[in-house]
Amino acid sequence: MTPTPAGKWDLLLFFEEFRPQIHDMIVDELQEKRAIKWYCVSKIRFSRETPEEDVEYCTPYFRSKVVIELDTSMIGDHIEQAFDNIEESLDEYLKKGSGWVFDSVIHMELKTATYHPLAPSSYIPLPSKLAAKKAVINIKNTDQKCFVWSVLAALHPVGKKSERVSPYVSMEQELRLGKVTCPVQPCKVPIIENLNNLRINVFGFEDDEMFPLYISKREDIQVINLLYITQGNDKHYCLIKKYESSPW
Repeated sequence: MTPTPAGKWDLLLFFEEFRPQIHDMIVDELQEKRAIKWYCVSKIRFSRETPEEDVEYCTPYFRSKVVIELDTSMIGDHIEQAFDNIEESLDEYLKKGSGWVFDSVIHMELKTATYHPLAPSSYIPLPSKLAAKKAVINIKNTDQKCFVWSVLAALHPVGKKSERVSPYVSMEQELRLGKVTCPVQPCKVPIIENLNNLRINVFGFEDDEMFPLYISKREDIQVINLLYITQGNDKHYCLIKKYESSPW
């Protein structure tokens, strides 16, 4: 994506010019691949005066963080975050000194790839930072039904034994899965929402940062917030008891 004559000299204007195009490109990729990960990378030109009173240039690249996209509901927010990442990286570059000043935008690229989420499995211990906050119910299952047990834990709080499977077994048939099988992939959550009249959000947690994997389009009922944690190739659902108390 090459800037217009006006956008070339103004990074924020450049972002605004290409925001709709980036959005459409992500939507197209998502429709084709169903789940994607993406980031933006911008090539920026800087200039500075040399001791000989000439002008020299450099053209570093600035990229956003990788975003996982499972549906279209969060694309606008993720694009805004990507632009903020690039702007923050550029500001850090300038703060390092050496006399460089912003000159112009050369181009920006959208990089995408198919995202293959691994299936959730049995119990994974919480990272110590999460466990210390006591804001997450991590059910110690030995099957592949961590999604089911976590949702039932939200619907039927049981107190002290909340991290055991046994309090929820008698309620298992209450949660309709339709044709969705366990382990439940995050992209299947909307189906389960519709079958059970529920509102469910799913968040990932990596490198001490939380990020949305799926945000429900519903706003009319109380939300169930699930955490999707990883350990090597294993992934596991937990229940976030109180979102405002969570460790992020």
